[in-house]
Amino acid sequence: MTLAGLDASVERFMVDHRVAWLTTAMRAVTHLGNAKWLAWLVVGVGFAYVVLRRSFRPLLFLVVAAGGAGLIAHVLKVAIGRHRPPPSGVVVHGASFPSGHATGAAAAFGAVALVVVAGRSPATRRAGWALAVTIALAVAFSRVYLGVHWLTDVIGGLALGWGWLFAVSRAESRLLRHTGGVEGGHLAQDAGRGLEQG
Repeated sequence: MTLAGLDASVERFMVDHRVAWLTTAMRAVTHLGNAKWLAWLVVGVGFAYVVLRRSFRPLLFLVVAAGGAGLIAHVLKVAIGRHRPPPSGVVVHGASFPSGHATGAAAAFGAVALVVVAGRSPATRRAGWALAVTIALAVAFSRVYLGVHWLTDVIGGLALGWGWLFAVSRAESRLLRHTGGVEGGHLAQDAGRGLEQG
């Protein structure tokens, strides 16, 4: 089966098997990938570290990880211009590939998890990363379930979000090594380990 055929088959299956309670739940879950909500999340967590730890590095890491992923997704949407699935109850605008919600959720929740659990026990780091992955997958599923994205849109979005997060975390790690920086060292080390384990 081709990717186009798989997309169409999954879309038809989701439309044919919708139930009211799950649709209501998915409408709530999908908001977790909304760009405005994610912006509040990363800025809020980042400024908490500025106030509590007197460190701007986590804020910068979060903004670059989440904002960069969103920007790349937007550029790809414009460049590729893929059409969305046929309307099925949820009104959306813009191109379809990659899913901006899936990209944003993968990058933003992953970055927040890496920042929050940096320097903590291995079990806590694994739990934080698992929660971030679960939320991103739930957002991705909601987009397909609601019929606003094809399956390959959300797969591409997740890959883009996590790939960009990995690149940013590795760049952070190299920057700290080259500059001899100590502040945020746990973040860089945990980011690399967490993403490699995930």
